[in-house]
Amino acid sequence: MTAVCAQPSSTTPPNGNEDDAESTETSFPFKLIVSFQFFADSSTALMLDNSGSVWLTRDEGKTWSYAYRSNGTSGSIVSEVKMHPYKSSCAILIVPKGRSQITSDYGSTFRPLFGPNEQVSTSYFVTPTAFKRTDPNTFILVKYVCSPLCHSDAYITTDLGVTFTKLTAYVRKCVFGQSAQADIMPKGKLKNK
Repeated sequence: MTAVCAQPSSTTPPNGNEDDAESTETSFPFKLIVSFQFFADSSTALMLDNSGSVWLTRDEGKTWSYAYRSNGTSGSIVSEVKMHPYKSSCAILIVPKGRSQITSDYGSTFRPLFGPNEQVSTSYFVTPTAFKRTDPNTFILVKYVCSPLCHSDAYITTDLGVTFTKLTAYVRKCVFGQSAQADIMPKGKLKNK
């Protein structure tokens, strides 16, 4: 079975009559679309399929190509596409048991987060937890680590994921102080004495 998507070739037909709009139909080699997200203010979008691969369109869905292709092993399967809320050209592909990837050029290129010497077999990303509104190059990732005991470590980058500095260990979630929603404690767990 293949997924089929139909997308209008333009939002307004040349003659202004919506009955004359053209459409394009594309067949894909997967069964389900997991997520579909446009880069802000762009005709470029990323689509995550159920095999863990990510597809790219630059023309609002008329044509598609692989942005990141999973080889089917657990270390190459993307589980989530996280769009950067304050940098419209940036997205992070979460690869839980492998090397998560980042793009800062609307999906033209991807590079791994963390370096090639990282012990992939003993750690993987949980999720980007906080993006800094006042500095889009700064964000925090929480990474699950099993070395020697399993726990979560928080890392911060100030250069859009080129380098990371460890903040602290045994964390659940991090937020920046100016964040509007700082819901980091489970509800009903705090008691005043």
